[in-house]
Amino acid sequence: MIYGVDTSYANGTCNWDQAAKDERVRWVYSRACYGSNPADDDGATLIAAHDGCKRNGIPFSAYMFWLAWQPGVDQAANFLDAANGVFGSNSPIVDVEEGSGLYGWGASLEARIANLAACLNAIQAKLGQPIIYTNRDTWETYFGGTDAFSGHRFISADYSSPAGSPVAIQGVKNIVAQQFSDGSGQLPIQGLSKPDNNVDRDVLIGNDLAVLLR
Repeated sequence: MIYGVDTSYANGTCNWDQAAKDERVRWVYSRACYGSNPADDDGATLIAAHDGCKRNGIPFSAYMFWLAWQPGVDQAANFLDAANGVFGSNSPIVDVEEGSGLYGWGASLEARIANLAACLNAIQAKLGQPIIYTNRDTWETYFGGTDAFSGHRFISADYSSPAGSPVAIQGVKNIVAQQFSDGSGQLPIQGLSKPDNNVDRDVLIGNDLAVLLR
C-alpha cells in the first residue's frame, strides 16, 4: 500500500525533511483555503508543505474546502490565488463534506450541484480536472448520490472500512484513494503532528501514484 497524508495549518509547523523519512508519507495534499474567505487561507503553511515535499521528492497537491453557500466561481478564484505557484504535480482537490453546509446547503439540490460544478470547472480550466474529496454520507445525503460528477476521481473519507477497501458511494465510479484515519487514535507522524492533533492518513487504491497526476 502507498500511504499519504492530508495536512493543514491545524497540524502546526512541520519538519518536512523529518516527515519524508516516514513510510506513511509517500504523497501529500495540503489545504490552501476555506471557500472564498482570504482571511482563512493557509498561506505560509501551504508554502512550507509544498516546498518541503518538492525538496524531498514527495508528490504533492493543494486543496480547497468548498462551501455550499458561496458562489463556486468565487471559491475557485480564491483557491487559484491562494495556491498560486504551489499547486504541486498532483491534481488539485476540492473538499466537500458535512462542514461545507455549515451555514446552509443552498436553495436546492440542483443549485448545489451547479455550484460545485462551477467551482470544479473554473479550476479545471487552469489546472486540469480536480479530484473530489468527500464521504458517503455527505454525497448520498446532500448530493442525492448524483452521478453528475462520475467522470471525476474521488478520495473517500471512510474511517470504518479497512484501509484500501472503502465502501461504494452512490453515483461515484472512480475512488482513487481513501482517507482511513482522521488522526483520532492513530500514532502521530513525527514532524507532522502536534499534541492532540495527529495528521489525517490516506492510502492509495492500487499501486500507481500516476492516478493522482494532473
